[in-house]
Amino acid sequence: MDAKHVRDLAALELHRYSARSTALRAASFGGNPANTELDFKALAHYTGDRRIEMLPLKEVQAATGYIRGGVTVVACKKNYSVYIDELAQICDVISISAGMRGLQILLAPEDYIRAVKGRVAPIAKPV
Repeated sequence: MDAKHVRDLAALELHRYSARSTALRAASFGGNPANTELDFKALAHYTGDRRIEMLPLKEVQAATGYIRGGVTVVACKKNYSVYIDELAQICDVISISAGMRGLQILLAPEDYIRAVKGRVAPIAKPV
């Protein structure tokens, strides 16, 4: 189930934030709105890394404990640095993966940021 379908089922307005988590090689997670893509250069700037790239799919489950489509930072095997795009802060509710494909959690962005000890930064760019 894609993020737009989940939003529609939950009867949320279309401007709500549906996060897409991306596991990265630099032991970080990036969270951006589902209708954008992660700006790797911007994220590298905030992490202090020279370069950031997405973790290859074959390494995702070993690194996170989750399969593709169910990756969430909420209960990962390790404590990862988490960077969340600033657009999350203007929403009343955000949607994040609940750790299984097709299962989502709806919560206030402040609660998510606090739970994952996230840092907010402009890390998304339009598709």
